[in-house]
Amino acid sequence: MAVKRKPETLWKLVEARCIQLADSVSGARIAFLVALSWSFIWAWSLYSVDLGYLVGLRDRYEHYFASSLTQHPSSELKTWCAQNSPGVANDGNFSDTERGQFCQQLAKNAFEWVDKAYRESTLLSFPGGFGKLSVSDLGIIGQIGMLIILLWLYFAARRENHAIRAIVDMDPDARKQDRWFPKTYVLSSQDRYLSAEHVAYAYHSVAQRFVFIFSHHTRPLLLLTLLLLFIPAIVAFWNLGTDIRDLVARFLQPVNTSILLRTVFEALLFICVLLTTVRIARSELDTSVLLNGWYLAARDVWMEEWDETTHDPAPSATIDVSAQKATKKI
Repeated sequence: MAVKRKPETLWKLVEARCIQLADSVSGARIAFLVALSWSFIWAWSLYSVDLGYLVGLRDRYEHYFASSLTQHPSSELKTWCAQNSPGVANDGNFSDTERGQFCQQLAKNAFEWVDKAYRESTLLSFPGGFGKLSVSDLGIIGQIGMLIILLWLYFAARRENHAIRAIVDMDPDARKQDRWFPKTYVLSSQDRYLSAEHVAYAYHSVAQRFVFIFSHHTRPLLLLTLLLLFIPAIVAFWNLGTDIRDLVARFLQPVNTSILLRTVFEALLFICVLLTTVRIARSELDTSVLLNGWYLAARDVWMEEWDETTHDPAPSATIDVSAQKATKKI
């Protein structure tokens, strides 16, 4: 004998699942924001040390200061001193020796200032009483920190994906044939007691909480989504690349074994970061595909089948991603 369920009980079940899905989306969103924030801080530090304005300025002032210590300062130094101290350069009361001493002190002050600023930029300070961290240590500490954050994001994204698949899901064959972005698939409600109005209502109550939403099939949007998801791995690879570059440059000299082991360990950590990122991207794209199909099914099929006077289960819908249409599966 079939158990008859009251409509108000089913609506409470729908509300409970929507709340669970909303909570999982919020958790994944926070983890993703933390990963991007740490990536930005890490990339900022690498840029300051490797490509920043202070790098070139420090080399230039170092050259000026070294030239000022020689018996025959370069014409470039004299031009720079004249531009930065026109009063002394044009004042006839100063002898050439005095001008040279003043220029030497000017170059020394400029070099010391930019050298101090550059060295300070190589150190990271964290609130809470933590000691300063050198940017060169980010190859290990940064990778470990990023891996911890990404593992958190992976489980949050996995929970988000499972929460949406507890309500609607595509047929397994479509997911196997095209794991990243299926073009056509059948979307079905995962609870035979829920009617079309239940799953249609659930979509509209949670859709606005998602970050990655494909409202239509577009390759640029897909590529942009992948780029955002792979930003942490890109920054980690940047750090590894600079360390490998410096290690190769040292091969002309005796190589420190500890530096070699450190780079190898950093490479292993980067592989873990990359693999975790791939799993996160796979989960997030699958969630986005399901959400897009859920939107199409709700718009084209389940809204049309809305009838609270019956207890018929929500019919399955065939999703055409390229055409952005859904049809009722016969």
